[in-house]
Amino acid sequence: MSGKHADPAADDDKAHVHGPHVERIEGNTSEEIIDGIRKAKEAKRTTVCMREEAVKLLEEERLKEEEAAKAKQAEDFRKEWERRKKHLFVFSSASRPIFTRYGDETEFLDFFGMMGLLVAISEKTFSKTAARFGFVDETNGCRFLKAGNRTYVFVSHRDVHYLIVSMTGESVRQLASQLHYVNSVLVSILTNGMFLTLEKKPNYDLRDLLGGSAASLLRAALRFVNNNPSYGLSAIPVLKIPRKTRDNVTKVLKQRLRDCGCSEDQMVHAFILYHLPEGRSPYGGRAQSNNTLLVTYLSADKEPIHPRDFSILTNFMHTSLPPAAKYQEIWAPCCLPEYSPEGYLYLYMTFITPTVSLVMSSVECSQQCFSAFSAVKDSLVVDFNITTRERLSDGIPPLEPSSGLLMDVVNPKLYSVSSVTVPGVGTPDDCVLHFMFKDTDLNQFTCSRYTPPFVGRKEQKGLLRLYLKAAEAAATCAGAKKTMIYSTEHYSVFIRLGKAYELYVAYRPMTSKQQISEWATQLKKWARVNHEVLFSPPGTLF
Repeated sequence: MSGKHADPAADDDKAHVHGPHVERIEGNTSEEIIDGIRKAKEAKRTTVCMREEAVKLLEEERLKEEEAAKAKQAEDFRKEWERRKKHLFVFSSASRPIFTRYGDETEFLDFFGMMGLLVAISEKTFSKTAARFGFVDETNGCRFLKAGNRTYVFVSHRDVHYLIVSMTGESVRQLASQLHYVNSVLVSILTNGMFLTLEKKPNYDLRDLLGGSAASLLRAALRFVNNNPSYGLSAIPVLKIPRKTRDNVTKVLKQRLRDCGCSEDQMVHAFILYHLPEGRSPYGGRAQSNNTLLVTYLSADKEPIHPRDFSILTNFMHTSLPPAAKYQEIWAPCCLPEYSPEGYLYLYMTFITPTVSLVMSSVECSQQCFSAFSAVKDSLVVDFNITTRERLSDGIPPLEPSSGLLMDVVNPKLYSVSSVTVPGVGTPDDCVLHFMFKDTDLNQFTCSRYTPPFVGRKEQKGLLRLYLKAAEAAATCAGAKKTMIYSTEHYSVFIRLGKAYELYVAYRPMTSKQQISEWATQLKKWARVNHEVLFSPPGTLF
C-alpha cells in the first residue's frame, strides 16, 4: 500500500522546486507573444501605409495621364476645329446633340449645352436688340454673329436648332439656306413627326430614331450644297440629248408602266436618270457629290418636282446604291418634304445600265406594287441593252434610234463652250469660259463643262460661290432684268436674272462690257432655240 501512495512532502518539494521555473517560462512566452503581436501590427500598419501610398501614387499617375490625354484631345480638337472651314451642328431645345459634321456628338456636349443656352437667351431676351444691331436676318429666318474670320449662323425649326460655323466667305443668306436644306434632309428621314416627338418629350434623343444611315445622308447633303450648282440655282440638272431620243424614252417608259400593271392610284413619280461614271463630275473634273442628270420625268399630276425634293431623292439613291451594289433593287421609305412633309413615299431604285437608273415612287408599300415596278425594270433592261437587229430577230418592233434605244443616253456627249454655235455669230469660246442657263418655269438648268482655269475642285467651288454672290447682289437691283458684273484677277462673272430665265456667264479677263452684254444675249437666244434639247418638261404617268 505504502508503495502505491505518493509522499505529500515530496510532492510539495517538487512543486516548490519546479513552480518558479514554470512561471518564468510562461511569463517569457507571453511577452514574446505580445511583442510579436505588436510587431505584426506595426508591420501591417506599415504595409497598409505603403499600400495606400502606392495607390495614391498610382492614382496621381493615372490622373496625370488622363489630364495629358484630355489636353492632347483638346489640342487635337482645337487643331481639327481650326483646320475645318465649315462646321455643322444640329441639336434640340434641350441641348441634346443630334448630328455633327465632324467627329462624334459626345465630344461636343459642353459646346451643345452652351449653344442651346445661347439660342434660348437670344429667342427670349435679345431678339429685338439683335435685330436692331443686324444680328437677325428675318428674310431667311436666322440669327447670326461674327467672331474674327468665322460666321455663326443659327436657324431654328420648332424644337430643332441648326448651327453652321463657316470661314468660307459665304454670305449669311447662303449659309442660312444651307441650314434650311439640312432641315429638309432630316425631315426626309423622320418626317415632321420628329417635331411632335420633341414637343411631347423635350429630352428625347433623336439619334435613337435616326439610325446609322442618317449621318451618311446628312454628310452627302453637305457635300452636295458645297459642290453642286443645282443647289445654288435651286434647279434640276438635265442631260442634253436630242428631242427625238427624249420623246422615245418617255414613250417607252409609259408603255412599260401600262404593260406591267402599274396602278394610277399608287404611283406618284417615275424618272429615268443618267449617272456619269464614278469619279467624274457632270460638269467636268472629279465628282465630289451627287452626279445625277435628269433624262425624263413622269408625274401623276404633271407638276414639276421641286428641286429640293429631287436632290434629296438623288442623294438618297447615291448613298443607298454604291457602285458595288448598283444593280440591286432598293425599296425604301423616303419623305419628300416639298411634296408632303407628313408622311413617306416608297421609292423603287435600281440601275438598268451601268450609267442609267430607274426611280419610281408610290404611296403604297405592297408586294404587288414592288412586283409591278420590278417588272418595269426587267422590260427596260431589255429595251436599253439590245440593238435593233436583235429586236427584229426576236420579232420585237424596232425602236429609234436604230443603233439601240438610247445610245445618246448611255453614251452622251457633254458639251463645252467651244461646241456651242450661235447661227450667224459663231462660237463664244474666244471670250466665254463657262456658262449656266436656268429655266425658271421648269426649275431646270443646263451648263457647259468646266474648262481651264476651272479644272480643280477649289477653282470650281470659287466660281460657283462667286456666281451665287453676284446673283444675291443682282436680286436687289431694280428693273425687270436684274444684272450684275463681278471681276476678279482671272475672270469676270456676269449675271442676268430675267422673268423666265437666269443666265450665269464667266468671261476671260479684259473682256469688254460690250462683248459681255452681246454674248449674254446670244447665249440666251441659243438656249431658247435649243430648249427642247436642253430641258425635259414633265409628262403624265398614264
